[in-house]
Amino acid sequence: MTDLNMSPLSDGWGKSRTFWVNTTDEDNDTLSVTLWYRMDGDPYTSANTSTNNTESGMYQNLTFTLSGIFDGDDIGTWYYKFNMTDDDGYTNETSELTFTIEQDDTWMEYKYGNNSVINRSASVDDQYHNTTLGLRVWDIDKDPDEVISYKKVRFFITNDSDSNYIAHPTTAVSTDVNGYKNYTFYLNGNPNFEKCDYIVGPQNWTSGMQGNYPEYNMTNITDYLTLTIITEPLETRIVSPYNQTRRKGIDSLIVKANVSDDCGLVSGANIMMTIRRIGTTYATCCQSGCDAQVYDEGNGTYNCTFSASTLDSLPIYGIYNVTTNATKQYYNDSMTYEHDQTFLLVSSPLLTELSASPADDGGWGEYWTFSAKIEDEDGDNVDLYLWFNYTGDWQLIDTINWNNPGYAQTQSFEAQTFFCNDSSDIGLKYFKINASDDYNYANDTEISTFTLQADDTSISSSYSTTGTNINRKGASTLPLWIRVSDSDIGEIIANGTNATIWITYNGINYDSGFSNQTDTGGYIRYTFDPNCSYETGVQTWKGGVINDVCYKNSPQPEDTFTLKGQLKNNLTMPTYQSEWNVTDQIVVNFTTLSDCSD
Repeated sequence: MTDLNMSPLSDGWGKSRTFWVNTTDEDNDTLSVTLWYRMDGDPYTSANTSTNNTESGMYQNLTFTLSGIFDGDDIGTWYYKFNMTDDDGYTNETSELTFTIEQDDTWMEYKYGNNSVINRSASVDDQYHNTTLGLRVWDIDKDPDEVISYKKVRFFITNDSDSNYIAHPTTAVSTDVNGYKNYTFYLNGNPNFEKCDYIVGPQNWTSGMQGNYPEYNMTNITDYLTLTIITEPLETRIVSPYNQTRRKGIDSLIVKANVSDDCGLVSGANIMMTIRRIGTTYATCCQSGCDAQVYDEGNGTYNCTFSASTLDSLPIYGIYNVTTNATKQYYNDSMTYEHDQTFLLVSSPLLTELSASPADDGGWGEYWTFSAKIEDEDGDNVDLYLWFNYTGDWQLIDTINWNNPGYAQTQSFEAQTFFCNDSSDIGLKYFKINASDDYNYANDTEISTFTLQADDTSISSSYSTTGTNINRKGASTLPLWIRVSDSDIGEIIANGTNATIWITYNGINYDSGFSNQTDTGGYIRYTFDPNCSYETGVQTWKGGVINDVCYKNSPQPEDTFTLKGQLKNNLTMPTYQSEWNVTDQIVVNFTTLSDCSD
């Protein structure tokens, strides 16, 4: 015997196996040829043989076919050999060769459910509440293929449109006698699966055997099939803002919206937002090609920033709504949601033409007026605030309210007065006006300046000395006084104001003056007690405010008085008690002296 072999050398237990060998007998005896086969570890037995008793002649090819002999318990390595016996009792035997029995290959035949649709939110009686997935299981090593009955199978469905396969049902189920198994897949109301674990869109599914079946090669599954999960239409809502104000041409508007489905917020949607007023759309926001671009925050929330220039293009002050709608692949489009009173378009108050009066020669005691032109285009009433900066800190001085008539007006802070205590109160000062409207939007003027000067003065009254005589000798005095007024205020000048009274000493030239300060009545007072430095005769006097920080030099009215001296005659001849004849000539000599003569 030569050229023994078999086929297939390695395959499933359900496969038919063919063995062959070449035999020769030169004397042409009838041969009994037997195929022996055994599992590794077992002896050869007559139960595992196949014999041909009809072969004779030279160079004969003998074939043996084993079909339906093996089952799932026979998996492993097997040995085979041939021996033969002729009519004369002579024998011959081949050496051993091996072959391998493997698990039978299976085929999961798809039957139902590819490209089906399931609505994860549908009720039992609604369309697309469930779908049927089906397969049939075959042993394809057998010839012909044979269905596999009463074996466990499961269906595997992704929930993330990728590769996260989840086994269905929760435990394996058996095929029927014909190898079929159907599975009803649904999500809404399924006690074993959370519907929201399955995202909307196409999902993959497959099916295959599952269990302890060592006799089968269970790596085979159905083709990768698809089903599509749908749900209710998308919903959109505006999150913010609500009833907020935005200033035209100044503020931007950030709108936040969310998109949701039956299971919560949805990212990756195409969302459109619009600014509307009374049915007219004025601005749009979307992924591209709109006035503004939507930003997906990745958590189902979307925001859009309408720029200040976009809001500046809105034609009308007042209330605006914002609408939103969303689309996404595999979803039904949302309805358009309109968010009422999203924002109120307003204007800030505008201040121009800042001024202070009197501008050129204003004393601190005068009534000052500070003005600005005010305008608020959206018709708000406006509170105006006047601020001064005396020493580095701003102080609120006055407030007025402007009732907006619908056009710009100049508003004034009138009758503003100041004080003067020292030199720091005089000179360059700073002021500003700011405005706040009904929505607390404010605007400031630029800082401007004004200059406080010393107040003007005038003479209210004075002591009239015309025709008055005063003796230089003795205790005679002349009470001089002048009363000074603050011309800017129209009141008597303040106590303690620097002043001086001057008196001529020779009827022409004034002395160096007598410095003094005003009293509480505004009087400059000086009691003149003349001495010998003042000549007799008519003298002139004057007085007024001079060299004071808070007041300008006052007028210095002049008046006169007469200073009288005392003459003294000293008789030196004849001497006291001298006697003369009546005919004698008497020489009389006397010296006349004043009160100021030595």
